[in-house]
Amino acid sequence: MYISSLIRKDLNDEYGILKLQNIILNIMQYIDELCLKNNIPYYIVGGTAIGTKRHQGFIPWDDDLDIAMTRENYNRFITVCRTQLDKEYFYFQEGGKDWPLYFSKVRLKNTYFDEVEADSNIAFENRGIFVDIFPLDFVSNHKVIQLWQYFCGKSLVAYSLSCRGYDSAKNHKKILMFFAMFLKVSILRKFFINQVQKYKNKETNFIGSFFGNSRFRNAIDSFKILGEPKRVPFEKISLLAPAYMHEYLTLHFGDYMQLPQENQRIGHHLLHVDFGKY
Repeated sequence: MYISSLIRKDLNDEYGILKLQNIILNIMQYIDELCLKNNIPYYIVGGTAIGTKRHQGFIPWDDDLDIAMTRENYNRFITVCRTQLDKEYFYFQEGGKDWPLYFSKVRLKNTYFDEVEADSNIAFENRGIFVDIFPLDFVSNHKVIQLWQYFCGKSLVAYSLSCRGYDSAKNHKKILMFFAMFLKVSILRKFFINQVQKYKNKETNFIGSFFGNSRFRNAIDSFKILGEPKRVPFEKISLLAPAYMHEYLTLHFGDYMQLPQENQRIGHHLLHVDFGKY
């Protein structure tokens, strides 16, 4: 069916990982152009942000690319994807609607990316190579309410993981996933979503990312650190990054310029990939 096929161990060779990263970069370049056209700011985050500072692009062994947007811009981006996305080449998965988790993906059609603990309910043809898009929600200035919003967000994550069939979760996650099953009741789920987004019409001093893999201490940023996104070099293109990159990366990762141990230099998402015609 596909021209080229690799499993995770094959991506340790230079050709395999560079080919995957180049395809991801092309998807991101298209997203960047779409955002620029519609005046939608975003930020590269997580390992992608480390990569641009430490490697001027991808972390050499990384197998994904993450961006984030304020909730207002995230909702605008969803509308743009529904109406303007080039559907000949791309497929949009809206978080909470097209798949269980509460962030979205832009995928490349006619490719296949098998993730760790992938959602078995997603059709084969809709599992292409992708870029992740995370929403950022404004958070209360008060620590107790911040904790409550964080709890609501992580409960929604636990519920969505249980819907997805996340069997390899650690014990503390399994416990939270068990108790989060009460969110099957739609009115309770909507209540928790509203709690996470309760400041969406206000600009507080803090903003949170609750739907990724983050603990409370680094899930919430001062909005000043993100600030007005600035363009930074990333591989052969440029992307939008937090205004104060050093402060952002230090808060989230500590000494981000320090390379991990060699046995930890692996991607964390990929099981198998087909590049299709690309």
